Amino acid sequence: MVAESQVPGASVAEVARRHGVNANLLFVWRRLAERGLLETHTRRGSGRRLVPVNVVEASTMAPSQGNAAALRVRFASGIELIVKGTPDSAVLERLITLLRC
Repeated sequence: MVAESQVPGASVAEVARRHGVNANLLFVWRRLAERGLLETHTRRGSGRRLVPVNVVEASTMAPSQGNAAALRVRFASGIELIVKGTPDSAVLERLITLLRC
């Protein structure tokens, strides 16, 4: 969302509305990104961190599986996590945390 809102001519309010986020929050994220702090920004006590995400492809992973949802995360280290179906959010968060190391 931050990168999308920084494209020349983009409206921060429109980008925020499209993603269901308050525009003020997107402005905060933009300021953090400008200072190089977005990646390490943590909500007090939550232990969660924002991570940069790029959507590189919006295609089906295996056409033979019909309309099954799939998520593929490729980390900077080259490790790839592929999840099919609807994962439990706690399990997905734990896997991402472990694989980011």
